[in-house]
Formats: sequence, C-alpha cells, structure tokens
Amino acid sequence: MLIKNVKIVTPYEILEDLVIRINHGEIVDINLEHLLEEDLNEEIIDGGGDYLSPGFIDNYNQENLAYDIINNTVETLDKIGEDYLTIGVTSYLVTIVACSYDYIIKAMEKISNYKNKKDNAKLIGIHLKIPFFIIDKNDIEKILKISKGNLRMVSLGPEQIDDKEVIEILNNNKVAVETGKSRTTFENAKIVIEQGAILDTVLSKNLDGSTSNIHEAVYNMVKYLDIPIDGAVKMVSLNPAKAINMGREIGSIRVGKRADLILFDEKIKIKHIIIGGNLIW
Repeated sequence: MLIKNVKIVTPYEILEDLVIRINHGEIVDINLEHLLEEDLNEEIIDGGGDYLSPGFIDNYNQENLAYDIINNTVETLDKIGEDYLTIGVTSYLVTIVACSYDYIIKAMEKISNYKNKKDNAKLIGIHLKIPFFIIDKNDIEKILKISKGNLRMVSLGPEQIDDKEVIEILNNNKVAVETGKSRTTFENAKIVIEQGAILDTVLSKNLDGSTSNIHEAVYNMVKYLDIPIDGAVKMVSLNPAKAINMGREIGSIRVGKRADLILFDEKIKIKHIIIGGNLIW
C-alpha cells in the first residue's frame, strides 16, 4: 500500500510532500514519491491533502464498563473494538475495575484468551483498577501469570500495597503502575513514586477519553485551546503508547512501526482507518 498527498502528523511537526509505503502490516518507507520504486500491483490511497496520523490509543477505557465482559467476553470486546473505530481509536486497553480478587482472576482469564478481529480496533492489553483492597507480591505474581503478558497498567493507591516488591515486580514485567485516587499521606505517595509508580492526573485521563471520547478531545484541544494538531495527536497516540511501554511498536508514524493510521480533515472528521496495513474504511 502507498499513501500519498497527505500531511503527515508526527509528534513534533507536520510533514508534507512525502509518501508512505506499507508492507506486511508495517510502515516500511517514508520518502519523496519519485524516490520510491514503482509497484504496479500496489494499492494507492490518495489522501486529498488531508492529515494522516497514527491511530489514537485509549489507556483509560471507561466505555467497556457498560458491557458484561465476564459473561459475554467475545461479543462485548468485538463490539468495543468496532465502536472505537468511529472515533479514530485503533488500540485500547480494556479496563477491569476490581471489586474482589476473585473477580480479577475471572476477568483476566476471559480477556487474555480473546482474539482480536481483523477489522476492529485492537485490544492491546488490560488496565487493572484496584479501588480499595490490599494486594501483595503473591497476588500480583498470580495475576501476571493469568494475564499471559496482557497486563499493561495497574492503578491503585499507595496504602493498598502490602509488599514493597509489588511495584518492582510490575515494572520488571513492563507494567505501568499508576497511583489512583487515594487518602494516603504525602510520604507514602512519595515512596511508591520513588519505586517506579507514576502519578494519576485528571488531565491525562481527560485527554485519554474518560470524560469525553478521544476524538472529541482532539477536536476540542485544536479548536478551543489552540493546541497544534501535532501536539494534540501526540497526547492521544505516542504519549499513551510510551506510558504502557509500547512506544516502539505503535503511537507514531515511523518506519518499522505497525501501520495503524487514520486520515482526517481540518475539522478532525475521520475519512479513513487503516489497521495493521489494511484499509478498513
């Protein structure tokens, strides 16, 4: 696939007069058109001068809370992945808000066995929110094992950690640890941050879609806050990718990265979605 006549949105600037070549689901070249070898069998997309950006990423998915993930896992996640495409999200974490340890285990088992549909936004992992009960090293090790490498982020309060090794184990497994809303002391919060946790901020969640969907957030940032398009897109693509240790795979338009892309106009109206190098619509 060759994409031409687009404004390429990078994390730091908008590039013009370049074309992008995609092969086997990855971006393989970004260059001037006349410098690329012609392939007569290649699918060509003319962007009509619109913006080409990385697909949006949602680490704070609240939409799935209205669905029954435990009892209807496949149907539910298929529906979430389908709905996300309409707002430009190509990758997301499914949120588990844990009401008990048993619930965590059951939900993890169900979600970790899910297979993404080819034409949907991709479930790239699990965001586990633990609102009140205490977890220890043994709990985390069991959760990690059951998640089969799909656990990407854990949100919990500093007072919920019963073992100082919890954060270390999560970090060693490339799981982002976020301090959730908490009544803990400043000293306790400082300790867990020094151990590798990141701060929970209302701002990041607003940008990542909890209070509005991500497409609306990008539009509002550009229209009402005068944030440049490249800056607004970075907040919902590369930043969340880096937060869950996936910045090398997704989140920006770069050779070697997965070709999850969206094409939109000046009003951020989405024209086309590309998932893994396949034109979905």
